[in-house]
Amino acid sequence: MPTLAGPLPFPPPPTNWRLDIGPITNSVANFLWCGLSHDTRITYTTAVLSYEYFCTTNAVTAWQAQATVLAEWANTIENYLSALRSVHIDRRLPTTLFEGEWLKRLLAGIRHCKPPATKKQAAPLTIELLRALPEPSPVSLLCPTRRRSTT
Repeated sequence: MPTLAGPLPFPPPPTNWRLDIGPITNSVANFLWCGLSHDTRITYTTAVLSYEYFCTTNAVTAWQAQATVLAEWANTIENYLSALRSVHIDRRLPTTLFEGEWLKRLLAGIRHCKPPATKKQAAPLTIELLRALPEPSPVSLLCPTRRRSTT
């Protein structure tokens, strides 16, 4: 049977991740690992570590995630849920919990109960500010983009 394995577009899966996902071939592990971008994996690692720390400090089992544990954790870190869903996908655990109506309602309640985020409004652009801008040089009008010298 021909193999589909080849060079990975980014570093190979770490050993601890390979151990966590269970017995699969290297080729399948590599494809699963490459299913998320390198940057996404880095971002998700922060969320996963936060969740696992939460579980450890509360003396509960992290995997397979349970609705009540997610509810307590999500109360403070709602945006990390997609990272945990990704871990379930990697480990071939059910993901139905993450699409359930109960969790959706819980998250809606969290959003309603949190104070609204304050957005910093930029100062208005006034005629005084515009007059204070330096005059453009004739060269900058001809070449609006600066290019780095190749020498």
